[in-house]
Amino acid sequence: MRKTSIISLCTRRLKIKTSVLNLTLKSAAAVMMLFFSLGVKAEIVGDTVILNDYEDHTWTYYAGVPAEADGGSYNTNYLGKLYSPNPRNVKITYNANGGEVSIDESQKIFVYYTTLEEGTTVGQYPYTVISNPFSKRPTGMGFGGWRIVSGGEYIQGYSNGQTLPLDHDITFVNLPYPSVNCTSAEIVFEATWVTLNNVTTITNRNDYVTYSVSGGTYETNILIIQCNHRRTITCNSPVTIMMVEPDGSADYRNIYTMSTTTITPVAGSANTTKIEFAEWNPGGNIWNPGGNINLRGRNFTFGRGMVMGGTLRRLYGTSSNESVDQILKVESGRFQDFYNFGTSLSSGRLTKQWVTFGCDYDRATSNNNNLEFTNA
Repeated sequence: MRKTSIISLCTRRLKIKTSVLNLTLKSAAAVMMLFFSLGVKAEIVGDTVILNDYEDHTWTYYAGVPAEADGGSYNTNYLGKLYSPNPRNVKITYNANGGEVSIDESQKIFVYYTTLEEGTTVGQYPYTVISNPFSKRPTGMGFGGWRIVSGGEYIQGYSNGQTLPLDHDITFVNLPYPSVNCTSAEIVFEATWVTLNNVTTITNRNDYVTYSVSGGTYETNILIIQCNHRRTITCNSPVTIMMVEPDGSADYRNIYTMSTTTITPVAGSANTTKIEFAEWNPGGNIWNPGGNINLRGRNFTFGRGMVMGGTLRRLYGTSSNESVDQILKVESGRFQDFYNFGTSLSSGRLTKQWVTFGCDYDRATSNNNNLEFTNA
C-alpha cells in the first residue's frame, strides 16, 4: 500500500508501485528527465508555510531533442551531450489578505523558494501561479486571482498592482544571473477577494442536482452539500463543491456523509470543477458502468480535506474514447488506483493531460496520510 502526497507529474502514462515510480515515455521527441530534489526543506513557521525547492545550480542533465530540430543530425549534434537548464532562483510569496488555509488551519502566507528553468526563448522563464490555497474565505467573498504587490518588473506583460487570472501562466524575464544558489529576484502576490457569484445549498438527499448559473468561476460559484446526498450532480458551470461554509462558519462533515453516485464535471478547457472538504463515500454504480470514477477528460480538482470511504474506486482521467484537454489535481482522497486512460483514444482527441498528486501544505507538515492509492 502506498500513500502519496508529494508526487507531481505531467505525463501520459503513469503507474505507481510500492517502492518505485515507473515512467514510460514512448515519444522519441520527449525529454527524458525525472528529477527529484532530495533534502528539500518544507515546514510551517507561525502563520507561514515554507516550501524550499531551490536546486543545486552546479548540476546538469542529459537532454534529448527531436531529430528534425537539427536537420536529422540528432546523433551528431545532441545525443550524449550535457546541457545546463540555465536556472534562476526566485522567492515567491503568496499572502492570504484576509483568508486562511482552512477552517482548521490558520496559516496566511505561502513562501516558495523556487528554481526556474529557461524556456525555449533565451531569458524567459515560464511559471504557473499556484491555485488558491486559502479555503477559509472572507465572508461572502471568493478568490479573484493574485494581485502583484512587488516584483512586477520581472513578469512579462504585467506590472505591480495588476491582478492575474486564476491559475495563470506567466513568464519571468530580466532575472539577473546569481552566484550559485542565491536568489535572483523576489516577487510578492496577494489574494484578491470578490463577491461570490452564486452559493447554492443542497439539503434534500434525493435531489438530482444540475448546477447551472450565469457567470462566475470555480472560485466564486459554490455548491454546499448539507445532507446525506445520494443522487447525481451534473455541473454545467464551473463550481466548487464542499461540505463547509466558504467562510468557515459551519462544518457539515461531522453531521452528513455524501454518497453521491455521479459528479459530471463541467465541459470546456477554460472551466474547472472542484470538490474539497467533504465526507464522501462514492455510492452505487458510479460514473461509468464499471463502478469507477470517470472524469471524462475534463478539468477536475480533488482538493484538500477529502475523506472518502465505502467501496474503493478506480480513478480515470477518462475511461472512454473522448476528447481530452485536462488539468487534473488530486490533493487528497482514497482510491483504488489511477489510470490516465481506460481505452485507446482516437487520433486527434488528446490535446493535453496534466496530472498532479498531493499538495504543498501536506508536504510542509510532512503529512503523508491524506492521499492514498491502495493498489499502488
